[in-house]
Amino acid sequence: MKYFLVQSVMASPLPVSPEELKEKFIPLHEAHIAWGIEKGIVLFAGPKIGKSGGFMIARAESVDELQLFTDADPFVLNAIAGFDITEFLMNDRSEFVKDW
Repeated sequence: MKYFLVQSVMASPLPVSPEELKEKFIPLHEAHIAWGIEKGIVLFAGPKIGKSGGFMIARAESVDELQLFTDADPFVLNAIAGFDITEFLMNDRSEFVKDW
């Protein structure tokens, strides 16, 4: 298993109105992340302060596999945000994530 720091960066300018982002696309994005958590892809995720994007810690067999997950995010499908994926080695971890 490989581990990744994933950073999302919001498009500027946004291709949708702030109202459409809040009412339609954020709930769709959150549902996609929740699905990733349920499937064991995402350990945690959240927006940056200032909401210019966000971060998540994720795992997958390969960067290509993780790319399939991020490419299916409604933010990506609608050009609202893109994802930068950085692989890292998990040498140390807290007990609460030892089985993740």
